Amino acid sequence: MIARLPLKGVTISLSVDIVRREIPAYNVAGILDGSDPTLKNETIVIGAHYDHLGRGGEGSLAPREGDIHYGADDNASGVAGLLELARIFRSQDSRPRRTIVFIAFSGEEEGLLGSNYYVNHPIVPLANTVAMINMDMIGRLRSNKLIVGGMGTA
Repeated sequence: MIARLPLKGVTISLSVDIVRREIPAYNVAGILDGSDPTLKNETIVIGAHYDHLGRGGEGSLAPREGDIHYGADDNASGVAGLLELARIFRSQDSRPRRTIVFIAFSGEEEGLLGSNYYVNHPIVPLANTVAMINMDMIGRLRSNKLIVGGMGTA
C-alpha cells in the first residue's frame, strides 16, 4: 500500500548501499556430432535451464518470501526433457545428420546469464546454428492444452 501525503517545501533524500554478491555458475553442455559430411557443419542447439528461484516471493508461485518453491515445473521438466532427448539421440543406431549441442544453462532466473554467456562464447560458431529449441516448463498444461511459445515469446 502506498500512502501519499502533500509535503510542500520538504526535500527527502535516500541512500542505499547495494552489495553485489557473485558466485561461480556453469553451463553444462554436450555435443553429438552430425553424420552427414556437409550438414554436420550445421548445428541445432537444444537447451534448458537448471537453476531455480527456490524460495517464495516476487516472481515465484509461492507467494510468501521464504516458502519453498520447488523447481519441478520451472525448470526440472525442461532439464528432464533435455537429458531424455540426449539419451535417445545418442542411443540410436544412426546419428542425426546435423550436429546437436545439448546445453543446460545456469543463471537464467537471475537475468538469462547462462544463455548470454553462451551467445558470447559459443561452442560452435553461431553462424552455423540453424535452430535453437529451448525447453522451459514443458510439463505444464492448462485446460488440457499444451502451449508452445515461439519467436514472439522469446
